[in-house]
Amino acid sequence: MQAYYRMLDANVNRACEGLRVCEDFARFCCDDRELSAACRRLRHRVRELAEAAAPQCLQARSAAADVGCVTSAKSTVDRRTGVRSLLEANCKRAQEALRTAEEVYKLLQQDAQAKETEQCRFTVYTLEKELLQKAESLLRRAETTDGKD
Repeated sequence: MQAYYRMLDANVNRACEGLRVCEDFARFCCDDRELSAACRRLRHRVRELAEAAAPQCLQARSAAADVGCVTSAKSTVDRRTGVRSLLEANCKRAQEALRTAEEVYKLLQQDAQAKETEQCRFTVYTLEKELLQKAESLLRRAETTDGKD
């Protein structure tokens, strides 16, 4: 059972980290208050869903013993070729983490959290589309103003 809480802890954190990058992009790069707020609300909702399991998750946490940390530390750094790859990577990170969290909630027989987490994942799909459209718009605008002072 402790392993399930460890999985939940890691994936809630991973989902929130990905959403935070998206939130900051919307806030600082797009100056889009609504999109930034939507990312923030979703990030907070993911944390709220895990709140009941927070004590078990914290107790199960063992970053020092995580075999994935060693693998990650030894691998090459994921390169971001631009804002699109940054957003895609972080949206996918959130989506995949939410899918894992959803499945763990099912194992823990927390069906309400599983359903809500599924809805959160679908919301990320929508946010991803909006964020990528914003990014494309910013890139087009930058290209048209490039060299014009």
